[in-house]
Amino acid sequence: MLLLSAALLLAMQTTPEYALVEVREGAKGCEYRAEGRRLTQPQLEHRAKVWARQGRKGEVQTDRNISFVCAGQAIFIMQNAGMEKVAYVGKPIGPSVVLAIPAQGCAPIANGETLTMDALRTHAAQWGRDRVELTIMPDQHASYECVDAVLKIIKDSSGIKLGFVGNEAPAR
Repeated sequence: MLLLSAALLLAMQTTPEYALVEVREGAKGCEYRAEGRRLTQPQLEHRAKVWARQGRKGEVQTDRNISFVCAGQAIFIMQNAGMEKVAYVGKPIGPSVVLAIPAQGCAPIANGETLTMDALRTHAAQWGRDRVELTIMPDQHASYECVDAVLKIIKDSSGIKLGFVGNEAPAR
């Protein structure tokens, strides 16, 4: 009876499918966190061997702005320990802003707030300091001059990561 109870307890304990390792760059090099605690490189190597024996998949998460050396090192450690699948996920580096450019006029809309070009300059400077991830969504009928003016303002504000979405014209 006691053996059956122990077997049931073991069967009820589930191991997570993924072993998550967060990687950061610190003043003294690469820093690793897993299972709620900070790990040294030898500790990560040991944990990765345990995860490999458990058949777990690995996931390495980093901020997008770190060098790939630390992320690559964590991936190498995990694969070298025998983990067959290790994924890499870059997290957003800061808050995100969606900047829509309407078809008529040249008043960009940032997260629902209509801006003048002067207000856009002010916001863009702050976005650069905050390391905002900016998505520009120009209407397919937005004027080239307006889109160009918005891009110039964004370009002059360093530190902004930029992506375009939804500017494909439908087939007619």
